[in-house]
Amino acid sequence: MRAYAWAKGDGSRPVELEAWQAINAYGATGLYGRPLGVREVRRMELGARVVRLYQSFHAAKDWLAWQRDHPKDFEFLTFAMKLYETIPNG
Repeated sequence: MRAYAWAKGDGSRPVELEAWQAINAYGATGLYGRPLGVREVRRMELGARVVRLYQSFHAAKDWLAWQRDHPKDFEFLTFAMKLYETIPNG
């Protein structure tokens, strides 16, 4: 997963994250000249979520407490980590 790799410092910023930031600033129609499809938006949102959770987890002073307080987020982040470790350039 490219977003996880970037958050970890192992790759360049994925296009999906660049697009997500630009869309939040200028709107999809202003940027692309058309409405975005559900798959496009979902891919961008998932990448942004991975980065946000990775940063939140690693900023926590107590990782076990973070895991306990955010079980669904930890499950999602763990899934992203497993994808990163098993899918080359994923």
